Amino acid sequence: MDVDLTAGIVRILKPDGTTAGTGFVVSDEGLIATCAHVVQYAGAGPGDTVRVTFHAVDEEREAIVEPEWWRAPDVEDVAILHLDGPLPEGVVSLPLGSSAGAEGHTLSTFGFPDAKPVEGMAGKCEVVGRTTERGFPILQLRSSEVTPGFSGAPVLDTVTHRVVGMVTAITVLDQYGRLPETAFITPTQTLRAVCPALKVSDICPYQGLAAFTEADAEFFFGRKALVTDLVDHLCSNPRFLAVVGPSGSGKSSVVQAGLFPAIRRGEVPGSGDWHLLTLRPGADPFATLSAAGLDASQDGDLQAAVRAFLETHPQVERLMLFADQFEELFTLCPQPIQEQFLRQLSALLESNLAVTVVLTLRADFYGHLLRYRPLVDWLKIGQVNVPPMGPEELRTAVEEPALRLGLRFEPGLVETIVEEASAAHHPLPLLESALTQLWEKREDGTLTHAAYQALGQVAGAIGQWAEEAYTELVPEERALARRVFSRLMHYGEGEVADTRQRQSLAELVTRPEEQEPLHRVVQRLADARLLVTGGDPGAETAEIIHDALLHQWGRLKHWTAEQREFYLWRQRLDERLQEWEEKRQDEGALLRGALLAEAERWLAERSDDLNLDEQAYIRESVAVRERERAMRERRRRRLILAAMGAAVVFLVLALLAGIQWRRTEEERRIALARQLAAQAQMFVLDNTGTGLVRSALLGVEAMRRLPSLEADQALRRGLNLLPRPLARMAHEDGVRAMAFSPDGRWLATTSDDRTARVWDPATGREVARMAHDDMVWAVAFSPDGRWLATGSADGTARVWDPATGQEVARMAHEDEVVAVAFSPDGRWLATASDDGTARVWDPATGQELARMTCASLVEAVAFSPDGRWLATASGGTVQVWLWRPEDLIAEACSRLPRNLTLEEWGQFIGDEPYHPTCPNLPVPEE
Repeated sequence: MDVDLTAGIVRILKPDGTTAGTGFVVSDEGLIATCAHVVQYAGAGPGDTVRVTFHAVDEEREAIVEPEWWRAPDVEDVAILHLDGPLPEGVVSLPLGSSAGAEGHTLSTFGFPDAKPVEGMAGKCEVVGRTTERGFPILQLRSSEVTPGFSGAPVLDTVTHRVVGMVTAITVLDQYGRLPETAFITPTQTLRAVCPALKVSDICPYQGLAAFTEADAEFFFGRKALVTDLVDHLCSNPRFLAVVGPSGSGKSSVVQAGLFPAIRRGEVPGSGDWHLLTLRPGADPFATLSAAGLDASQDGDLQAAVRAFLETHPQVERLMLFADQFEELFTLCPQPIQEQFLRQLSALLESNLAVTVVLTLRADFYGHLLRYRPLVDWLKIGQVNVPPMGPEELRTAVEEPALRLGLRFEPGLVETIVEEASAAHHPLPLLESALTQLWEKREDGTLTHAAYQALGQVAGAIGQWAEEAYTELVPEERALARRVFSRLMHYGEGEVADTRQRQSLAELVTRPEEQEPLHRVVQRLADARLLVTGGDPGAETAEIIHDALLHQWGRLKHWTAEQREFYLWRQRLDERLQEWEEKRQDEGALLRGALLAEAERWLAERSDDLNLDEQAYIRESVAVRERERAMRERRRRRLILAAMGAAVVFLVLALLAGIQWRRTEEERRIALARQLAAQAQMFVLDNTGTGLVRSALLGVEAMRRLPSLEADQALRRGLNLLPRPLARMAHEDGVRAMAFSPDGRWLATTSDDRTARVWDPATGREVARMAHDDMVWAVAFSPDGRWLATGSADGTARVWDPATGQEVARMAHEDEVVAVAFSPDGRWLATASDDGTARVWDPATGQELARMTCASLVEAVAFSPDGRWLATASGGTVQVWLWRPEDLIAEACSRLPRNLTLEEWGQFIGDEPYHPTCPNLPVPEE
């Protein structure tokens, strides 16, 4: 962040080549700021040309004094020069910042006093106050080094690393010999008022919703203990580190702004010579790695790619791969590439190459990673969970970044912010958002209570921030903004929460003519720090800046809830579209049947929310269907014509035969039967409901008059073609079991794709999807249809709300659950498991009520009609169990002897108390 002041210093020359004063470059377009009186010393004025030399390269050039931006010495005393041609190589514009809060800071400058009129010299000074000159604001300096020759020189705040003003005047000793070290500067705010083309960009020490990066490390506070923990883990296991925590816990920041600098400082032995390479998996982690500098796109061999990198970079001691937001591998990456990358990553960790793998993972995706067994052992030794920040850590994170820039908080404000942040769930995004807006509303370098209350405090800052940016858009832009946000989300199902996802700008366009306005809206949202843009020209991308926005902005939450059915459908459409593109537009990957009918409906209703690729995919599916229909229709017509021709020939022959011979009644019956059979065959070719019914009726009549092969074939074909499927429901893998709800409203299915799904059997529309961690074997509705039970190879049985897919209860077993059954009254749920047990549960709570242990795997369970008995099938044995406690007691009591004496009764029951609930318990005699 250090600024080389001399790289932008300019010496203003008099006509004889001597120094008139100092200036400095204030824009990359070649604008130079200086004092108007310096230009007059150079013998020039508005519209004239002056000669300047650049201190950094010792090159002389000409510049025009812009009349529009001239302020005479007796006014603001400002002149803006415009260089003739581009800046020389090696010369840079100096960053401008606000002078607010500069009091007490050490400032530096560079000018050309008489002692060094050509080489120049540096000076130090300090702002001691503010005053006015002829009604214009100026800052008063104290310096023993700033003298004549520094007029027009920039003044750099060494705390904020920004130019905060320009030296304007130097005082001389007054009659009392006082004011020997006093000078004055014109603040940058005045320069900006004179020349609006100048840009003032102060440093914000907070990150809003963006993660801290290595470049922001000097403002990263509050995670010292966690960074130390990460370093310790790499010291003991430099091979692998997984940083796991909930969304918004600061995982990316602690690695990039905390761990990275520690590695570069060598806090991990030898890490000073490591090479750090960062990636996000995205839809293709191999391509992302290649773009980051590790060529793994050819055959996906990570070991070969790392080996080649280390061989071509012999100075690198170890390569560290940092995979940020690793959950993208499970949300954006196709299954085959996902599995290939996990295999390659495991093989890389097991190799002897000098490589370290660090990843950040959202806690709600932890189970996805556990399903890949080769990585489980690495997680056991290299996992760090991100804890919530304590009050002192939050105070440090709030206060220290501001103090680094000389900013101040009003008394008590830090305590208020920390208290409210401590009470928030995952407070870091909320906190950084609030602090960023608080910094924007600072007054003279002070962060105030009034501004904090106005922005909605910690909890309301993100939502208010987003809402303000949205309401500043015109109605047409708001519609585009809504579509943009809906596109940049990956919608979770079941227990998986919604997340953000990166998309190319091309994927956001639904009509060619809207490309320019949509790009403009994306840029405005990026300027408001709601989106992050990136990518190469022509392949730009956009992404929501943080997942916290998905949960804290009320308007976005409302949009998501209101249109969730469509968004989930569109997400699944994109998966099929991607498969079609991967298969090089194979027609077999197009939409068909009920899926195509649903897509046509959405295309008609929501074409503005479908991008060009999606629309083209649906239309291509429709076109292929129409071509196939046309081919079938042509084939049908040919067959009908052939059948009609055969029938005509037959009828003609029959007529001729009738003329030639007098047929008997039997012969006429035969002819009529054959005629009916021929007509039946003709109508069977009419692939409509009416034609098939006529064909079947004619076939029946032909068989009644004269059974024949032709009539039998016509009848069978008609009957075979009459049934019509109502709907088709597709899983991603084999379907294992299915069950209708008692009222027939829903159909539930289970599959090897690890899901159970509830469908509308009349339309094939998916109603709900329930996710297990392995194949789902069994499914059953409760008698009242209120619940749906499933059994899975993941060792659990689960009870769901079939209308929403919400999990109600989970029952854990030691092995796969292969069968489930509700009792006739729905009060109990029985399960059968490969762990050799059958169990009875309370389906509302998941509480285990009874367990029956069998000699081998239990493959089936069933309740008796009254629910008293439970039958199990295990191996070659069927057993019937009396499982309810009250039945067991009654059964036991029925076996007790009767008419015992009190003494005999005491001997029989020992110390057991009398049980009043048992109706058969013998009453002892006195």
